[in-house]
Amino acid sequence: MLSFEDRDDILLARLETLRLDAALVPEFRTTMTDKIAAGRRRIILDLSEVNFVDSSGLGAIVLCLKQVGRNGAFVVAGAQGAVARLFKLTRLDKVIRLYPNVAAAAEHLAA
Repeated sequence: MLSFEDRDDILLARLETLRLDAALVPEFRTTMTDKIAAGRRRIILDLSEVNFVDSSGLGAIVLCLKQVGRNGAFVVAGAQGAVARLFKLTRLDKVIRLYPNVAAAAEHLAA
């Protein structure tokens, strides 16, 4: 479901599923929490393959943001369609930086 790629001090977490819902959230939350607890504080979450996120999925994404904290960066790349609309509808686009793709997110975090 999740694959990871190290890019210097940035961790790219790619969600390789169409949905982030209640069925997948426990695994997502555990895996991401473990990465953050291991010291990963600059994370790009790639949602380019995801076309649906439910409230539990959104909650898990917010949890990641909180765990990374002020001394890190947690951004989302590739959110489109219904997923991008959900971030706007819930106003999370004001809290979590959204980028059109991984390259744009990586460029921002590298600056």
